[in-house]
Amino acid sequence: SGRQLPDKAIDLLDTACARVQISLVAVPERLEHLRSEMVQQQRHLEAVQRDADAGLSVDDKVLSTLASSVSRIRKEAVVLEGAWLDQRKTARRVL
Repeated sequence: SGRQLPDKAIDLLDTACARVQISLVAVPERLEHLRSEMVQQQRHLEAVQRDADAGLSVDDKVLSTLASSVSRIRKEAVVLEGAWLDQRKTARRVL
């Protein structure tokens, strides 16, 4: 069993390095969620704006709320993406 210890340690390091590599490539789940939510809200906003442009009755509060939501989500996504890219850069320097 003493001979297996170095092999186990190497396997452990290999697994840890693989996980780090995957985390450097994969977009964080929260960022993916924000991007998806932003696209959904943007489409909704564009649909409501088209309705307004077509002369349909649209509540200005709905337009304002949607625009604010898109802006808030975009800002949050930019901050999160910046932090993720900084972490990737730091991790790559270490590796």
